[in-house]
Amino acid sequence: MDKMPKIIIIDKNIFQGSSQSSLCDLTQKHILILSYVLCVECLKSSRNRLELLKRIQELIQSGARYGFSPLKLSKYEKTNQSPVQTLIDDKATQTILNSQFEGDNDFVDSEANEYFQSVTPIVEGMLTLGDTYYSNAEKKGYLSGLRKEELTDRAARMKLWTKTVDHMLKDIIEQTASDVSQFSHP
Repeated sequence: MDKMPKIIIIDKNIFQGSSQSSLCDLTQKHILILSYVLCVECLKSSRNRLELLKRIQELIQSGARYGFSPLKLSKYEKTNQSPVQTLIDDKATQTILNSQFEGDNDFVDSEANEYFQSVTPIVEGMLTLGDTYYSNAEKKGYLSGLRKEELTDRAARMKLWTKTVDHMLKDIIEQTASDVSQFSHP
């Protein structure tokens, strides 16, 4: 009886610490999923980004697959009201296969664009929320003594900040509950 192949998801340490031939051999025996995080880490690499992307492409040509990004997973599950059937993103896998990685940045551009569109409203919301909490803390006098020029001892400053957050905990819980209720399903 043949052994059933394992589903293996590798991280950047395994990816960079293993020879390309051993990883390609692994794709012949098991289902190798290259995680979204691995690809993002390779895209962020300043020294050898192109080389890492070409290694990913070679692994996909050998049979590895690209995994869904967390954003795509949540978008799918929210839209379909059900979990995904597979962790493999066939469309992104095909895009990587078709990319030249020499001026042709379809994969890079589409991933960056989707991430930016999904994260921007969250970041803007958090900045607005942070501004609100800061102005409320300032109005209530919780921030006195927290300014860097007023308190240079970091431990004392952290202790004062913790005390400030404790004072504001009720406000934060009420505001968070209000924010969460906006996203509740009917």
